[in-house]
Parts: sequence; structure tokens; C-alpha cells
Amino acid sequence: MHSKESYHILVDILGSSKQFPLLWDFLSEIKENQCCEISHEIFWLIFRAYCRANLPGDAIRAFHKMGDFGVKAGIVDVDQLLYVLCKRKHVKQAQEFFDRINVEVMPNAKTYSILMRGWGDVGDAGEARKLFEEMREEGVQWMWLLIIVCWRLYVREGMWTRHINYFGRWAQADLPQMFVHTQFLFELIVN
Repeated sequence: MHSKESYHILVDILGSSKQFPLLWDFLSEIKENQCCEISHEIFWLIFRAYCRANLPGDAIRAFHKMGDFGVKAGIVDVDQLLYVLCKRKHVKQAQEFFDRINVEVMPNAKTYSILMRGWGDVGDAGEARKLFEEMREEGVQWMWLLIIVCWRLYVREGMWTRHINYFGRWAQADLPQMFVHTQFLFELIVN
């Protein structure tokens, strides 16, 4: 009997070497033989492998196949997929996936922050601001990290003066002013 880690290593190796048909055959064999539990972590490895191979559509299809292997997808899985898509600059596909899936899985502040940072990394602060507005309209409890992500985007875009009042009033409602201003100044200095 092999350990759970050995199965994870094999999935990672197959994914890294772009042997996707073999990877899916291997997962089918695991499912059929019930020799190891197919976990969320295995699918996270698959998401990462497809994104590294510049196959974002296949990473999204892998998410939808989770149920076929007895793994119930949740918000953590959505976050993992969005993170690897955004990290590899597949932000448009991440946004399309998010727009389709947020009916089935309730996004949280972390989900929004992943997408907002992704848009910032590709230089589209306008899309990040739209997400912030959507999050507020949906009543999602936001966190200070979102404010920092937004400020980082606007500082990078050179538009910090235009948006400081907008995000500042939301941050000051829940955070000590000194903390907010320290983070903002840090972003100005670093960028």
C-alpha cells in the first residue's frame, strides 16, 4: 500500500510533465480500486499543472470533474483555482469562471481579493474596483487586506490621489486610522 503523499507526488510529476491523459487514467484507477482517497489537494495540483501548461480552460474543467471523483467542491477549491489562474496571468478566464460559479458557491472576501490582485497584476485597476463595488453590493464582509490590495493597485497605476478618499472612508470605518495610513504610506514608498 502506498502513502497519500506518494500519490500526490505522482500526480504532481504527471502534471508537471504534461502527461494529462495518464494523470486522468491514474485518477480513474485510484477511484476504481479505492486504494487512496482522492482529495481536494490532488485537484489543486492538477489546477496548478494545467495553469503552468497555459491551459486555463482545462484547469476549469478539472474543477468541474471533482464531483466525478467523489470530491465535493467548495469555496476553498474555488479560491485555489482562482489563485493559480491569476498567478499565471489568466485573469480573464478566472473572472469568467468566477462569474459562472458564484451562483453555486458563495464567494467571500478572500475570493474577491484573489481576483482583485489578479486584475492589478495585469494592470487593470478598473476591473479590481468593479469587483470591490460588487462585493460591497453583495454584502460580503470585507477585510483590511482588500484595502491594501486596492491601494497597491492604484499606487502602481499612479492613480492613488484619485482613489484615496474612496477606499479610505471604507477602511476607516473598521480599522484604526494609524494602521490604514501606515499601510498606505508603505505602498507609496515601495512602489
